[in-house]
Amino acid sequence: EMYEKLDNVTLKSGEQVELGLVKGPDLEWVDRIDGELLAHKGPTWRWGNRIMLEQDLGVDAFFYILHRDGVPFSNVMTIEYDGIGILGHVFTVPEDRRQGSASEIFRGLMAHFEERSGQAMILGTGYDSPPYHIYKSFGFESLESQSGTMAFYSVGENAFREAYFSAGDVVVERLKSTHYPVTPILFSGAFEGVVRSVVMRLYGRNSSEGPLIPLLRDELERRADDRATRSVVARLNGRSTVVGFATT
Repeated sequence: EMYEKLDNVTLKSGEQVELGLVKGPDLEWVDRIDGELLAHKGPTWRWGNRIMLEQDLGVDAFFYILHRDGVPFSNVMTIEYDGIGILGHVFTVPEDRRQGSASEIFRGLMAHFEERSGQAMILGTGYDSPPYHIYKSFGFESLESQSGTMAFYSVGENAFREAYFSAGDVVVERLKSTHYPVTPILFSGAFEGVVRSVVMRLYGRNSSEGPLIPLLRDELERRADDRATRSVVARLNGRSTVVGFATT
């Protein structure tokens, strides 16, 4: 079991609850997080959550939760590789909302991210929505004017991208789990033109967080069945940087 207590927090009601971190894989928490707290998610998201909690895919799967005696009621998840990741599944059960739960989790999450030298995170939300303003208060910025896709860089975007995309030799390989958390960095870049991926329907600066999951699932199944690949990435040799992506 990979549960770690991070803190005791006090909700606006005055109730004290525990802030904890579930690091996947953790079979003790699969049903409590995927089967109950996040059961409303669509099948694609649920497959992603479940596989991260059931299998070691070589990535850091962090589920930051508030819970009462092991029953979680609020969650924020990050999937990371090389200190770079996707933040998602910010959810509090309806009867526990308006108590500051998400902000309390974010306080612990951002401190933990800094503690382990995290570099960058990308998330998607509705522009100018209440969650948008919570994320903004913790340092996330819109990729473009009026965009709900937001990013946080520990050293600032320009310094991060300059170092992360500095020149190197390229290897081409099948899409795999470790590419998933870092690929949004590529698609969210400020390049010429609009089309990022026709297959994934990504146009303009955007995140591959959602559209890449079915392609990753397909690729993992193809590898297990010894079938030909459908999706490949170009990656800088010896580094996590994905510089190109192709799929059919």
